[in-house]
Amino acid sequence: PLNKSVFRIQKLKIYPQLVSIYDYKNFKVNKIKLEDNDLKIDLNDLKFFKNKFINLKKQISFKNSNLEIFDSDKSIINIKNIDFANYGFNKNKINGEVFNRKFKLVLNDKKRKINFKLIDTGIKARLLILDYDQNDYLRGNLRGKILKSNFKLDFFYDLKSIKITNLVFRDKNLSFETNGALMLRPFFKSNFNTEIKDISTNLLTNLNILGILKSKDLIRKINFENNLFFSKKKFTNGLINDLKIKTILEYGRLNILKEILITNTVLMCNNNVNLLDEFPVINFDCKIDSPDLKSFLKKFSINRKLNEQKSLRITVTGYLNILNNKINFNKITSNNDYEATKDDLKFFKEKFEKIIFDEKFINIFDKSKIKNFINEVY
Repeated sequence: PLNKSVFRIQKLKIYPQLVSIYDYKNFKVNKIKLEDNDLKIDLNDLKFFKNKFINLKKQISFKNSNLEIFDSDKSIINIKNIDFANYGFNKNKINGEVFNRKFKLVLNDKKRKINFKLIDTGIKARLLILDYDQNDYLRGNLRGKILKSNFKLDFFYDLKSIKITNLVFRDKNLSFETNGALMLRPFFKSNFNTEIKDISTNLLTNLNILGILKSKDLIRKINFENNLFFSKKKFTNGLINDLKIKTILEYGRLNILKEILITNTVLMCNNNVNLLDEFPVINFDCKIDSPDLKSFLKKFSINRKLNEQKSLRITVTGYLNILNNKINFNKITSNNDYEATKDDLKFFKEKFEKIIFDEKFINIFDKSKIKNFINEVY
């Protein structure tokens, strides 16, 4: 045994405190046992690591070992307390900790099927590798369960990106389908097109915006572009007929372009906010174009006597403080040559904060509040 030896394979360095067991007659390794090791591997060396260790024909085991994967000196993932062996009763079973949670992973003999379970979280998944070659591309599908939610997707991985197709997510509060890609190099960025099939207002009500805003370090690292679509099902009583939202997040700055159709009334809003600010402020520039105001008001159960089909076009600019529940209107104009005075803007602000913005931010989309606000100001 070569205790405290340095076991080197090209760029990969492992410093075992236990034991390499050798066949001294032929001077060849028969079995390798590695305990209490810290393995640090660059993303470029993962293929080498897999070929030399995971696919090793000789007997090898890891016990209480840590694996940290880097990309350009930046830590990507840290897996702790790994136990693994390619022989014996626990052959191809991996136990360890990731994200401070214990996990269990089982490989089949051909390494084409992987079952994963994050203990005591309700998260489990099955990865099936359909195709791979020496050029580092990988094709397969993934299906799993998160508590009572189910998902499935197909993927194609080529070191620089992961292309995802046919992603289907089903839950009692949310169902959607999406396609897109995760760019891994030269920097991380995601781009997806998502169609919402069904969504519950309870999901939006329980959204913890404050908790999200506290995760500044995570927000800095995420760059994404997403196009979201929603169309109301026939014979349902939802307020919104169609919804299109384009979101772009780069270095903490979030830009949102929304287009909402309610009956034949179109609401378009351009929003931007710096999520890294201590007190994030949402700037908005919105336009409402209603060719038939009576039909629009009826959607909110507001019946007004209008002698003729009346149209309405309104432009509103201002900003929202989502932590302090405050709003400021910079300008309000309409198609009948109306422009709000300072006193008018103050009046709208007071009514909005009293009726609509009296609770957390997400509650401003409550239909009954919008109805009360319209009755007060129109």
